[in-house]
Amino acid sequence: MSNLSERLAKMPPDLRRATLQDLPTHLAEAANAERLHFLLANFDFIEAKVSELAPQELIEDYNLAKSPQLPIPEERRKSLRLIQGALRLSSNTLNQDKKQLPEQLLGRLMDSKDYTIQSLTDHALKRKTGIWLRPLVRSLISPHESLLRNLQSGHNQVVNAMVVMPDGQRVISASNDNTLKIWDLESGAVLSTLEGHTDWVKAVAITPDGRLAISASRDEWH
Repeated sequence: MSNLSERLAKMPPDLRRATLQDLPTHLAEAANAERLHFLLANFDFIEAKVSELAPQELIEDYNLAKSPQLPIPEERRKSLRLIQGALRLSSNTLNQDKKQLPEQLLGRLMDSKDYTIQSLTDHALKRKTGIWLRPLVRSLISPHESLLRNLQSGHNQVVNAMVVMPDGQRVISASNDNTLKIWDLESGAVLSTLEGHTDWVKAVAITPDGRLAISASRDEWH
């Protein structure tokens, strides 16, 4: 157990949650790039924050390191982007079972030659005990690939169409549950549900200015 995990374990629950929630922001505001990088690349911190809070809160911490005001070398920024990408791809699994963190990181990052990533995956490997399904090679989609995140827990029927909005940050889906949903790509959250159709929604299009959505349904309304 590292010094960080020991300190976190000794804290009262409320203080531990507050520390996990606020420490990255405090380090970024203090322009403490070295400690921020250490924290966001530290398996103990990652594991503790995933365990105590929602995975999305941890994923958003990595956006702090993107600030041009922080003197973080590009190589280290790249490492943090890869860790963030792996966590984003793993978020649906972690929301269901937070104990799957080591398997998810190993399955997505274990072939990386980056020193920071190797240190992280080595620590994740050592954390697992007992009988478990250990990846021997990278077996899951990595953050190097084009998939950004899986969108789940929205529609309860087949999704027939999706369109990316002009801002590149939101998508709209059309489903057999008679609704359209607007999703935030960064968080994977449903921002809004558009109702009105009485039958399957088969297609959706967005005007170039992003202000209007046009849907096509088997109920013959648009």
